[in-house]
Amino acid sequence: MGLFRRKKPKEQEEPITLTAVELPSGWRLTAAGTSFRQEELGEALRSASKDPPEGTENLTRFADEDDRAAGWIHAILVPEPSNEHDPNAIAIYSQGGRRIGYLPADKAAEYQPVFDTLVAAESAHAGRCPAYIWRAPGKGSLVLTLCVSTPDFILRNGLPD
Repeated sequence: MGLFRRKKPKEQEEPITLTAVELPSGWRLTAAGTSFRQEELGEALRSASKDPPEGTENLTRFADEDDRAAGWIHAILVPEPSNEHDPNAIAIYSQGGRRIGYLPADKAAEYQPVFDTLVAAESAHAGRCPAYIWRAPGKGSLVLTLCVSTPDFILRNGLPD
């Protein structure tokens, strides 16, 4: 028996298709769990736009300041109430239907009322917001930053139909 074991091949998840409500863009929120999703982020980056989505003009300066912004996408936020690690978990999917990260646990709990409102109104089970994918300096790993308003702002101003 050798000293090294072969890694099991990573099980590919099937892409999902969802109807999502557009969430207002706002402050920057860096996704968690992206170090485990580099392949999926790379796939999303290949179809990303160099131009920011409409309505994010006020956020483009952040990408320009970093000078590391590689591309803009629309991220899909999906609650995972059956997540074994955190019932407040909110997964982030690419437009291609691949999971590319999660909201940080503390932020996911804050956004739960937004998704509870969506479900209660039967308008959708997911939200959509602009995001950009960029390379971290030094490591070169891909990072995902969401551009989404705070939960308080979203709930105060109402969700789109």
